[in-house]
This record gives sequence, C-alpha cells and structure tokens, in this order.
Amino acid sequence: LNQNNADFGVGYTSKGKSALSSSLLLLSTLYDLTQNAQTEQMLVDYILNRQLPGGGFGAGDVATVHETAMAIEALLSTNSQNHSQVINDAKTKLASMQSVDGSFEGSVYSTALALQVLFNDLRPNLSLNSIDLSNSQAISGEQVAVYFDVSHINNDVAVDISVTLYFEQQVVSSELFSQIAPNQTVSGYLVFDTDGIVGEHILTVVVDDGDLLSESNEADNELEVSLDIQAQSSAPELVIDWSTLNYQPKVFDALPFNFSSDFSVSNLSNSEINDVKVSLIKLNDDSSRVELQSFTENFSANETRPFDFDAVVNNANDELNLLLIIDPENTIAEVNEQNNQVALILPKQPSIDLSIISAQISLPGQFVLGQQSSTTFEFTNSGTESAPIFNVKVLYHDSVGQQELYSSLILAMDGGETLSRQFFWVPPQSGEFTLEFVVDQGNIVPEVNEANNGITLPITVVANGFTNLVMNDTDISINPDPGLTGQLLTINALVKNNSNVSSGLFDVNFYQQVPGSANELINTVTANASIAPAGEANIITQLNDLDLSGDVAFIVEIDPADAIVEFNENDNVGFKDFQILNKPDATVSSGGFALTPSVPVLGSELNVEVVTANIGEQQLLNAELKIYTQSGDQLTEVASQIIPVIDGGQAHSSVFNFIFPNDPTITALVAEVDYGNLIDEISEVNNQATLLIGNQDRSFY
Repeated sequence: LNQNNADFGVGYTSKGKSALSSSLLLLSTLYDLTQNAQTEQMLVDYILNRQLPGGGFGAGDVATVHETAMAIEALLSTNSQNHSQVINDAKTKLASMQSVDGSFEGSVYSTALALQVLFNDLRPNLSLNSIDLSNSQAISGEQVAVYFDVSHINNDVAVDISVTLYFEQQVVSSELFSQIAPNQTVSGYLVFDTDGIVGEHILTVVVDDGDLLSESNEADNELEVSLDIQAQSSAPELVIDWSTLNYQPKVFDALPFNFSSDFSVSNLSNSEINDVKVSLIKLNDDSSRVELQSFTENFSANETRPFDFDAVVNNANDELNLLLIIDPENTIAEVNEQNNQVALILPKQPSIDLSIISAQISLPGQFVLGQQSSTTFEFTNSGTESAPIFNVKVLYHDSVGQQELYSSLILAMDGGETLSRQFFWVPPQSGEFTLEFVVDQGNIVPEVNEANNGITLPITVVANGFTNLVMNDTDISINPDPGLTGQLLTINALVKNNSNVSSGLFDVNFYQQVPGSANELINTVTANASIAPAGEANIITQLNDLDLSGDVAFIVEIDPADAIVEFNENDNVGFKDFQILNKPDATVSSGGFALTPSVPVLGSELNVEVVTANIGEQQLLNAELKIYTQSGDQLTEVASQIIPVIDGGQAHSSVFNFIFPNDPTITALVAEVDYGNLIDEISEVNNQATLLIGNQDRSFY
C-alpha cells in the first residue's frame, strides 16, 4: 500500500505502471488503513497533476464521468480544505457532462455515480444568505451597521465560524460564532466607521474567511453591498453610533422583565441641535407604539452623547419588537431621516413560573382573638406562557395541625400577569402560629422554578379583653342516633370559652327548624355555672315521647338575648341535621299465606307459611304471630310464634305445622300479629288477615 512509483502514483499491481483509477481507489481508503499521511499526500499530488484544463479528470486528454466522479470522492475523503477549488471545478465539469436525455455518457453506472457525487456531498455548507445596511446613504463619520444572515446546512455543530467585513480589501470588523447548531440560521451585524470617508464604496462580507471549514459549496460565502457616503454639512444630522450599542437581554424568558440598553448619539453637523428626543419604544402586534422611556438633550456641533435606558417590559407575545429611536416625531429636519433608529427583536423563550413572595402579602396590623380581619395577597406568573388551571391556598398552622382558610382554582393565568385575592378570618385562639400561602400545591403545572410557589409567615394572635362563647355544628350531638319516634331524645351542646375571661351565666335555646315558618323553641336551658377561660361545658336538654319523624334540623343558640358582651357574636349558633325513625308497623295480608297442601285435609297435617312485614322505620321487636281457624264467628287458636326482630322495611316468614281440625265447618284461616296491641305502632288496623279456604272431607275419595 505504501509503494508509490516515482510519479507518486500506483498501478493495479505492485510496481506496475501508475494509473489514475487505481490511484483514486487507493486514496479513498489509504489513510483509514495506514494513517500514512506522506503516502496520502504523494497520491494527492499525483491526482492533482492529472486534472485536465476543463476541471475534469481522465486517463488521457479527455475527461470521463467515471474518473472525474472518482477524483471528487477521493479528494473529499482527505477532509482537506486545500482541495476545495479543485473539487468545485471538477463538480462544474461533471455537471456539464450530462447528456440531453439526462444521462451521463448513456450509462446507468456513470449516471448513478455522477448523481451520487453531485448530490450526496455530506460536507457542511455555510451560506451567507443576505446582507443589508442600516443606512445606505450615510454621512461621513456615521457608524453604519451591516446586517447579515448565515445558514448552516449540516447535521453537526459548526464551531468557531467567523463573519468578516472588508473595505478596500482590509478587514474592518468581524464576529466569531463559537458554534452554530445543525441547520440553524444566525443573524448579526458588523459596524463600519465612515469617519474621513466620502463617495460610493463597496463593502464585502465573508463567512468562514480563509475557508477553514471544508464545505460542499464555497461559492456562497461572500456578498457585496454598495454604500454612498456624503460629506458633513451645517444641515442637522443625528445618528446612532452602532459601535457603542449594547443591550440586555438578547432573549426574554420572564414577564415582566427589565430591558437595558446603552449607546451613543452623534451630531454629524457643524451646527448645534436642541431639544433632541431619544426614546425606547415597544412595538405592539397592531403596529401601535408604547414609549417605555425617553430623554431630551441639546447637542453642540459634532457632539456625541451617551444614553442609558432601563425600562420594565410587562407583556409581549412570541417576540418583542423594540425601537431605539432619535426624534421619533421627526420634528427636526435632517439630511437623512432613515438612520435615526435601531430595531431590536428579542425572541421569547417559553416558560411558566408561578410565584408568591412576602412583599405581595398584606397582613392586618394585628390579629386579635375572635376579631375578623382581612388579608390581601398577590401572586404572579413571571413566565412568558399562560399557566393552565392551578390551585391557590392559604393554610393556618398551629400545634395540632392545619386548617384551610382560603382555596380557589385559577383556570388560566397569562405570562406576566399578577392576580390579587382577599380572605377574611377570625382567629380561634391566641398565641404564635404561621400562615402558609401556596400556589399550584402539588406542582401540577410544570414550571422553570418550583421553589417560589409558597411562603410561610409567622403571625401572633393577641388575647382579647372580652369573653367569648363559641359552638360549632360539630359540637352538637344527639342520642340515640338516629332518633326514634315516641322515645326519649337527648340533645347535647358543647359550649366553649375561647377567651381569657370567664363567661358568666348564660342561656342556651334549643329549636326545631320549621321550613317556611319561624323556628319552634323546644327548651331554654340556663348554664348552672360560668365557663372558665379556655374551658367548656355540656348543656343538655331532653325531648320525651318524641312526636317527630323523618329528616329534622335542630338549632342551638348560645346567649340568645346577647346578655353577655362577647368579642364575637357570630359564633353562637350551631345546626344539626338529624334523622328520626318513625315507629314500627307490623302488617299481615291474605296474600302472605302459603298452604301445603293448598286445600287443607280434615284431620291431616297442614303447613302454613305467613309473611309478616314491618312497614315502619324502627325495629319491630318480639312480635307474637298467632294462627286461628274460623268457623262462623268463632276463632280458635291453633298455633303461635314469637318473632324476635324485623328491621324497618323488612319482612319475616314464619312456618307453622299442625293437624288441621276434623271440622268441616271451618271456612277460613286467620293470622294476627301483636295480639293485644302490646307494641306501639304507626297503625293497629293492619295486624290481622283472613284466608278463605275449602277443605277435603274425603267424601269424594
């Protein structure tokens, strides 16, 4: 592999006559096999010496598709920028060899090889898409910005890519991009100082100056633009000094955010200019303008003044368009009105960031036990995107646990938006506690920062100089539960004193709520003793022989006449929804009989099944069920059973077995439950049922 001939080429056999095709084949694989740079360079020199005047390659004096395509591939395999011109010339020659029918040399093989070389070049390509001037008719001494767009076509990152500005073959400005992402377009500008220059001139911008990156196309790396420079005069002319322009940020990922910029403005005239306004303006989507900040200054002849802007941007959509502009109303007649502004575009980086901080919380001057106070708080989405549905909560923490004081769902919140909420609270105890304010509890919304979603503040609740009696709905208990119609009902109210002052004696009223009417007073109970600070007492009343049923609401009111001066009169009432079960109600019916046999046989065994139903709500206990035979008006008991229990709304089946009397005058069977009405029921008229029967006297057998 390393045995080159004297002309640096190789043949198809060892020491054979050098051939272009064999040398091309070897060059394509040599370095990967041997890493012998010297031999590789010898082959390159041999191949370069065989390039024909038209740019192609061939074994003789005529370029062929095969040798030209192979030469391009072989030289590309060296990854050397030194061969770019040779490769480009060879590509131009190869493309010109296409026949009118689209083929190359009429051969499928040659056509496929040419297409592969011409269109499958995997090297990267940097393309200088466009250049433009901030002012194509400048005044001498003006700083002119040369805008450019560079595209990088490749799947790998391009590193250390330069963009260079030339004037009269001299470098005047350059910018280095440390990296350009795959298939990305980058933009920027270079500054050209026209001081001391007049007339029409050509500026040249070159990307990858020196061709440090091996590209598939080196012909699209350079563009030119014409600049006309006029001499200064006494006529007013104000310009922005591009060389001094700085601004931050370049992209925005939060709302609101601070935008800052510093630059200089020059008076390029021989006369003074007064009342010059310089503004920072935000352009809205509807083309309207919002002035964020402005300065007004006087300029002496040929004076340059610096300006520093610092403004808050509260809202923006997909991108932020800003103008740094001199004389925005065009009140000053200038030589050139086209060079008075710089347009800045800040792309948006999507983000959501919900936050709440202590500065956004307004607590009352003092929390007082038992006194209602209001708290106002704000929370912000400082991201750039709308936040979807999330919760907002305020939690009160004491030594026992926590209590939710406020909760709300926010359906959506725009980027940069701040919302305000208020809640009212009556502290239930004095001492040291904390209030926790939290947005998006559980971190349901993905955010750039989850650490600023909540804040906990210490609070002190001071004691009150008045007493206070308090009772919640949960402080009312009733026994039995559920209640039972016709029986004793006991209502217990737990009354608490959450103050530092004894309560004194007080009354408690017990009511039954009557829909559509005034509440019915059940009883008034006077406490037999004062309740000590932080103490409690049970106040009890009883209802005998209760004549209520169904769903009932009881109300308990402490100190109904407000005889005691309390620091909170709004916590003296409790409500209790309660169910009272109606009495039991036993019933039997003729449809509840079942006989076996269906027609009794005189003197033979008879099975009788009777269903007893409890159509009341309370349990039916120890009900006696009797079976009679009926002959005329005479009832004769033949069997009985005690039914231990039938729940409300349930039924019980009783089975009786006895010898049917040998009495052909029997015409019916009678079932009776609760003989003597020993059980207190809703109704006593449904306790007996009669079943008419026939009987077999064997006269037909």
